Amino acid sequence: MTLEEKVGQLTGSYVGTLDDGPHGIEDVIDEIGTHHVGAVAPFGWGGSPNEHASEAIEAANELQRHAMENTRLGIPLLFGADAIHGHAYIKEATVFLNNLGLAATWDDDLAERVATVTRTEMRATGAAQNYSPTCDVARDQRWGRVGETFGESPYLVGKFAASKVRGYQGDGPSPETVAATAKHFPAYGAPTRGEDAAPVEISTKTLHDVFLPPFEEALDADVASVMPCYNSIDGEPVHGSQRYLLELLGEGLGFDGLLVSDWGGVDQLHAEHRTAGSPIEAALQTRLAGLDIASVAGTDHAEHVLELVEEGELSEDLIDESVERILTTKFRLGLFEDPYVDPETAEDLLGSPEHQRVAREAVEKSLTLLQNDDDLLPLSDDIGEVFVGGPNADEIVHQLGGWSSNDPDGVPGTTVLEGIRDTVGEDVTVTHERGSGINEPADIDAAARAAANADDRRPRARRGLVSPRVRTDDGYQERDWGVPDSVAVVAPGVTA
Repeated sequence: MTLEEKVGQLTGSYVGTLDDGPHGIEDVIDEIGTHHVGAVAPFGWGGSPNEHASEAIEAANELQRHAMENTRLGIPLLFGADAIHGHAYIKEATVFLNNLGLAATWDDDLAERVATVTRTEMRATGAAQNYSPTCDVARDQRWGRVGETFGESPYLVGKFAASKVRGYQGDGPSPETVAATAKHFPAYGAPTRGEDAAPVEISTKTLHDVFLPPFEEALDADVASVMPCYNSIDGEPVHGSQRYLLELLGEGLGFDGLLVSDWGGVDQLHAEHRTAGSPIEAALQTRLAGLDIASVAGTDHAEHVLELVEEGELSEDLIDESVERILTTKFRLGLFEDPYVDPETAEDLLGSPEHQRVAREAVEKSLTLLQNDDDLLPLSDDIGEVFVGGPNADEIVHQLGGWSSNDPDGVPGTTVLEGIRDTVGEDVTVTHERGSGINEPADIDAAARAAANADDRRPRARRGLVSPRVRTDDGYQERDWGVPDSVAVVAPGVTA
């Protein structure tokens, strides 16, 4: 391999729209030709236009065909995706509940089955690397990515992270599995003031006792790759840190797999952290810290690395070590033998009844009823009116959760409002007001009036249920409290 071909394997690109505007398949094909780009995200993330399985497969096969047939070496591309809770950026795929809900099942074997379904549907569209599992421990509720985690317990997070690694990879990356990615090493879940990617200020003891154990569990499960966090820890940005990536992760924890950047993580060393005086210095810092693939960094990064090697600031031996890890992973995933995907296979697998049953089981086991005031649930057929409020009640994409399609067209499923209407039947009046928006204001007063009209505060009994017991001077007695004419239900996303 020439130096240019080697550096290309270290460089990632994408199909979609980021800050620099639209980036299409033809742009990536040009980058493969000019800079030998070796990793691409053509779908499976929020900025990609390829949200249907047919579109994703067409993009994957077109790009692979160019890499395999129109380049000197014919090295296949590695397609990565954010399949955090199922392959949810593909509309036909099986969508699972987010990790925080999955953790509420306390069933790590179920988590492994969830990950197995996810990997099957990913490979059916051509994706072979998953930027999951999330090993972050959440200790600040202000942090906007808490739902992406398995919660606040290092033990529980570790067990579920390891289970997902086993589900994604089986006994290791293979033609039937995907390469899992443990993220975001080592302490993304403790940003100052709960602000995403803000500096992390924790003691060495807290780092080792709270935040590292889940990563150790993932490493014990032989996770194929690790992604650093955006944060600086103790004043040192992790993407450019030899201390955290080479010494702690590599020498201390024994990781010798792929190290992949978070999106924009390399540029942040210059643009945000200011530890690098220029983009080329940022490339040098992260390469000296052991980075293998610069996700979506593009051809500018490739040119920076080439210049660093040519000027003697970066050893070509270091490049060779990264290329060896990348090509070994591609061989293990079977991409050299069979880089293409079959649309008919995907049609049979994505969202199949068997996969949907696993998703339903996960949801049912996750449900936790903390309080059932006056036996409101299950809803009785004697109710005259139900008011449903909240911005999530009648939005199908809001049923999917984060890290999934934002476009409702073609998304299968049932909203909360539709589900309640189906449950109570035609004889019950069901009304709805959004009440509040998520990104915009809504008519809160209208929702408040509707809720006040619907919410009968009399205690409720339900047909087929034992009437609640009340404490009296003579002990506990059963009391028949009757049935209300109407009730109010608030959908997730709004408080009442």
